[in-house]
Amino acid sequence: MKVIIDREDIVNHFAAKLGVCNSEIEISFDRGADLNSAKVRMALTTLWDEAQRQARESHPIANKITLIKAVRDICPEATLAQGKEYVESVLLGQI
Repeated sequence: MKVIIDREDIVNHFAAKLGVCNSEIEISFDRGADLNSAKVRMALTTLWDEAQRQARESHPIANKITLIKAVRDICPEATLAQGKEYVESVLLGQI
């Protein structure tokens, strides 16, 4: 069984548990990952390798967009331009 929990579920749970209003709950995430991190670069390279494998089966532009989205998911502080630049210069540059 797979359980999917969204932001609202988390807020409702903690509001009930703590006896406070939903508006009093704030969720924060550590956004310390950036494109200069070796771990982030390794994760993105792994995603790229997988995308290359799948590119033989699908449309390569879709994979490029997916990779840019992955950059933004892994590094929420990265701008769209930074994600695009990283995918095009670093990942696509490896071909």
